[in-house]
Amino acid sequence: MPDNILFYAVFLSQILLISFYFPRKMLKRVSYVFATYPPSQYPRLYPEPIEYYEKAQRNYRNLNVAVLLVGLSLLAVFLGDSRSGEWDMGNFVFPYFMIQFFPVMLLEIRSFKYYRLMRKADSRTTRKAEL
Repeated sequence: MPDNILFYAVFLSQILLISFYFPRKMLKRVSYVFATYPPSQYPRLYPEPIEYYEKAQRNYRNLNVAVLLVGLSLLAVFLGDSRSGEWDMGNFVFPYFMIQFFPVMLLEIRSFKYYRLMRKADSRTTRKAEL
């Protein structure tokens, strides 16, 4: 029984940290960049229209909320199961972690595309600096 309680605590912390806390921090950072560096003043920072980035931000948030709800429902199933010692709960944790990792993976793939578009928009070959 103490092993199950420890498992529940660790799994709940995994759900909350990876599906709630980390995405919230990422979305706050993106909102900060939008507010501090608007497209009107920094057009090279936004190779796509601002609506594209707002839609991507919304999709990232919705995907993480869905993953959070799946994790909480999976935890509820674990807690409600009366045969708690007869099956290995760890077999469900790793696939769920891979599902949690999916929004981060999509974010990284989109960031590669974003940086490629930024490089394409700035075709200067010589860099200049003021002293």
